[in-house]
Amino acid sequence: MAQPSYKLHYFPLRGRGEVPRLVLHYAKKDFLDDRIAPADWPAQKPMADSRVSAKTSDFSTQQSVLFLVETANVFN
Repeated sequence: MAQPSYKLHYFPLRGRGEVPRLVLHYAKKDFLDDRIAPADWPAQKPMADSRVSAKTSDFSTQQSVLFLVETANVFN
């Protein structure tokens, strides 16, 4: 089974996206760290009230805690 690729879309600041970012670094997983400028957010937002958008080849969520639960299951 191929390793999933990870993408994290968040603003260039600490917040809800920081913990998933740290978990991916700690697990030594390569990932796309897409830091969205606040001015660009209205054109890119996937949902009206989403804060973190995290995707793998098998999984997608707009919730940072749900992403952490999924990656904890994958990384043990």
